[in-house]
Amino acid sequence: MRGAGLVRLALLGAMLTMLAACADDFALSPPGIVLVPLPEGGLKGATAAQLPTYLGEPSLKRSEPPAEIWQYAARDCLLFLFLYREDAGMTVRHWDARDRRRRPYAPEVCARRIAAEAAAKAAAKGGV
Repeated sequence: MRGAGLVRLALLGAMLTMLAACADDFALSPPGIVLVPLPEGGLKGATAAQLPTYLGEPSLKRSEPPAEIWQYAARDCLLFLFLYREDAGMTVRHWDARDRRRRPYAPEVCARRIAAEAAAKAAAKGGV
């Protein structure tokens, strides 16, 4: 009986490890928070009106005509969105991300982290 218990414990540990590995791939919303999933192809083409529904409000907006640069900050990365005027309004044409040491970072991963952190902050404040 003791051997069966150890096997179950090992299986549980393996399943939790796999689940933890998947956690970085999805922005899970806390109870009561409705997140709009990030677009499949990333944020290129997203409008200024859509961005807060994905990521919350930016930590910084800077006007650099003809562009606007929006910066979002997560605990371990910074996301930079470069918006230009198009028929639909200000639209993301380029995006980039850096870690806190200014090294390249995958923009998709950073955007998911920002979305998850924004949802957690909203939940802590009483949420959406």
